[in-house]
Amino acid sequence: MQLYQQVGLCVAPLLGTVVLAFSLLQPTLDEAGMKQSQLDSLKQQYDVLEIKLAQKHRLLAKRALIHKEIQKLRTSVPDKPDLDLLIFDLEKMCKTNNTSLLGVEAYDPGRSNKKKENLIASLVQEVGGKLPAKPKKPLQRAPNQKTAGQETTEEEDPLGLKHITRRVYVAGDYQGMLGVLRDLEGYQRIVGVREIIIAMPEDEKKEATKTLAAEKGKELGLSSPVMTFLLHIYYLPT
Repeated sequence: MQLYQQVGLCVAPLLGTVVLAFSLLQPTLDEAGMKQSQLDSLKQQYDVLEIKLAQKHRLLAKRALIHKEIQKLRTSVPDKPDLDLLIFDLEKMCKTNNTSLLGVEAYDPGRSNKKKENLIASLVQEVGGKLPAKPKKPLQRAPNQKTAGQETTEEEDPLGLKHITRRVYVAGDYQGMLGVLRDLEGYQRIVGVREIIIAMPEDEKKEATKTLAAEKGKELGLSSPVMTFLLHIYYLPT
């Protein structure tokens, strides 16, 4: 037997073994590649879930902050007017600013309008004029139309926020009255101030502007200026 035949006989089993090994190894390699592909896909899904979880934590933290702000707002806007507490706070504001709280009265728009008419009438009479006569026939109001008092005393907006209106009277010096208004501006509850009037009390011997503030000062026999304003007290019924 020649040498190359002997080498062939020796190498042939080895080559067969290598071919058999590769044939058996190929499915394992394919399975490993498939497992690696699945692992990469799972890793991508994990990264996406991790991002979504972080976003969820941020949203929960933001939601908690918004809830805290809502609770804070609800303390500023109570579920009822709490007029007794408000009057108590007004008295403290007036005392701090060396002024006196004369009264907190229900808002009467008719009285306010009448006082404005009296003021115009007195001014016209002083210059020798005369107001034109008012029409005797009253204006008709639609059945579903509210009166001015109903509209301004208690109102409600689409968000459910309501308010009632009270007329406040304060006596004292000018700086003290400004201090009361500043304290109302920084008050922890949400309130609105409108139609501020400051006047000296009415005096028959002296010429004075006819206003609600001057009238109140005359009623109480005061000599110091009197301030009056409309105070809107907001609340959010539950």
